[in-house]
Amino acid sequence: MIGRMYRPLKILNLNSFRKDKDKRGFKIFNKYKSNFGGTFKFETNIYLKYDAETQTEVVQVEFENLTLPIYMETAIRLDEDKAISSNEERTISSLRKLVRPTKITSKDILEFVMMIESSREETENDILEMSLVPVMKDNQEYMKIEVSCQTPVVIHSQTTLKIAE
Repeated sequence: MIGRMYRPLKILNLNSFRKDKDKRGFKIFNKYKSNFGGTFKFETNIYLKYDAETQTEVVQVEFENLTLPIYMETAIRLDEDKAISSNEERTISSLRKLVRPTKITSKDILEFVMMIESSREETENDILEMSLVPVMKDNQEYMKIEVSCQTPVVIHSQTTLKIAE
C-alpha cells in the first residue's frame, strides 16, 4: 500500500459556481494521503460537454490542484494536456444529465459510478465508472485513472499525463 484514497470530502453541482453555469455535472473534492509525499487535496470536475455542430456529447473530466502525474492504461490518445478515449462519438437527440454518484467505495482505491440519463431516449442512457488508484511506476508515484463509458471521455489535467506503452 503506497497511500490511502479517502471518500470525497464534498460533492457539489458545477452549475452552482458562477464561472461554470453552462456545465452539467459535479465538482468532487478529493483527498489522498501518500506514504511518500504527504497529503494531496484536489478537485475533480466531471461534466457533459455538448457540441452543437456535430450533435455529439463527451464526458469531460478535469483535475484541479493535483500535483501527482496521471497514469492511464486504457486505449487513449494524447492531445497536448488532454487524454481522449478511443470510443466512437455518440450522437444524441436531447441533452443528457449526470446523476450524482451513488456507489462510492474507497480503501486504497476510490471508485464511483455515475448514471448519464436522457429524458427522451432510453437507448442514450449510459454509465460512467471511474476509479482513482495511487501506483508506483519507474520509482515515481502516479495517480492511475481507469474510466469505463460508452460515451467518449476527455481527461484534462495541468500535470503530466502518461499512457502505458
